[in-house]
Amino acid sequence: MMKKKGCDYMFKKLVMLLCFGILLSFNVANAQTNDELPPLVIETDDVKYAGINIDWTKSPSVIIKKDVILYKEPSLNSAVVGKILADEKAKDMANPYLSSDMLIPVVKAKAYIYPRMGKTEIISPIKETYEYKIKENTPKTGDFIYIIYKEPTGAAIAWYNNEFIKLPSKGVKTPDMDNNFNDYIYAVYEGYFSKYDYDGNPRAIVDMVYVDRKYYVINYPRRNADVWLYLKKTDELQGWVQLTNAYSGFKQQPDWWRYFNAVDLGISW
Repeated sequence: MMKKKGCDYMFKKLVMLLCFGILLSFNVANAQTNDELPPLVIETDDVKYAGINIDWTKSPSVIIKKDVILYKEPSLNSAVVGKILADEKAKDMANPYLSSDMLIPVVKAKAYIYPRMGKTEIISPIKETYEYKIKENTPKTGDFIYIIYKEPTGAAIAWYNNEFIKLPSKGVKTPDMDNNFNDYIYAVYEGYFSKYDYDGNPRAIVDMVYVDRKYYVINYPRRNADVWLYLKKTDELQGWVQLTNAYSGFKQQPDWWRYFNAVDLGISW
């Protein structure tokens, strides 16, 4: 279910977003006819619109590497209802042996998406790729889209014409990109960017996980969305924990998790 609504406990976030909108001239008087302003906040239980895919048919779960504080509601201003302690073996990143008894069920999810943070102008026609085909709702030169999440390579999720769409990530210029004259650029990102999003390389969180005794590196950039997961350790120990923070740079993102089962932090076509 998806709802467009503001929440009382998100007042501080909304004030920050409004101030950011003023700085970027996000107001109706200055909006072009091809720049229909999106909602300030889109609240949804379907976090795929924030670029996160959860397969609820496979009992999603997580192994944590740090103790996590649980909240009654998906808000840092909500009441604290408990704490889940990380397994000592999971805390040791040099230990490749993770077991199923470390898994904590993910019961539900919530995303608060801030489209106006991702204002992006289309400056040239979008090219088709193997994954992406031109559609009726493909943005045209001169249009504005509002990027929610953009992978370094692959896909991007954006708000356009009152709906979420997927677009190629390649070709969207962001402040952290160095481009040469021959690079293909179809859009320029004008939205929110923390200095911590691009202060050094790589441009994403790097987390180390071991699966089936193999070593993997997981990368995910900052999103223009707050995403929360509801964890249930026991009937007495359950609550919300924040997975992503829209205003914090990638270096300040929550990093309490070590391994996800049936939760994909990337976009699938």
